[in-house]
Amino acid sequence: MEARKPEACATCHSGIDHTNWEAYSLSKHGKVVEVLGNQWNWEVPLKDAFSKGGQTAPTCQTCHMEYEGKFSHNMVRKVRWANYPAAPGIAENIKSDWSAKRLESWVGTCNQCHSESWARSYLDLMDKGTLQGLAKYKEAYAVARKLYDDKLLPGQTGWTTMQTILPDSGAVEHHPFDAEVNHLVDCIRENRESHCNIADAYRTDLEDADARAQYRRSVAQKQGTVIHNYEDAFLDQIQKLYAASDVFFRHTDHQARVGAHQVFLGGVRVGDKGF
Repeated sequence: MEARKPEACATCHSGIDHTNWEAYSLSKHGKVVEVLGNQWNWEVPLKDAFSKGGQTAPTCQTCHMEYEGKFSHNMVRKVRWANYPAAPGIAENIKSDWSAKRLESWVGTCNQCHSESWARSYLDLMDKGTLQGLAKYKEAYAVARKLYDDKLLPGQTGWTTMQTILPDSGAVEHHPFDAEVNHLVDCIRENRESHCNIADAYRTDLEDADARAQYRRSVAQKQGTVIHNYEDAFLDQIQKLYAASDVFFRHTDHQARVGAHQVFLGGVRVGDKGF
């Protein structure tokens, strides 16, 4: 039930640098959830939320966990802008064939409630609005950068340092979704597949990285620019890793995938000392 509610997404997807929760909670959809959500049955599977659960408006999960009529925990199959559209290569890729196919998937999602013409119009409005916002962002960044370089910003001392948990730490106490982590560990202990399939998510992430690598090389070739050796090596490794994962996940059995879960989690259960 925890993962079914939009508040679960707000744990990470909020804040000044990516106001996803703020935008949703103030939207028509978000307000319906706020007013009527306590009357819905959050225990039914997501696919039955409207037909059996009494749901009358989409949550984050309704749209982002849906792909071609089916629901899963793989939420990057339709990603086009990601959380940070200002990142290099994102905006330049938005008119590519790769992005166009994902746009069609979004039209299909919206079309389950709205007309196709409305869906296309609104999605086009979102793209144009984001591109215009990026143009203003670049103008503002150039001004701020010039002030920084000229040391004209009041109190300027350099870049700030933020405390964070490093990837080499085994700590999981900070994890916002205890139930999900415990579910995966239970799957390892009971030798069963998880509905939150790590192999599927891992391959999809690599698929996205592989597509972006191909696009990056294509843009460089068209523009006649040179990709630095370190970047070229990185892109090459991404594509090799994707190819290898495809072979691995096609030909390994359930037990091997359970082993992958165990390696991923490092044998740690939230609230336990291990198992």
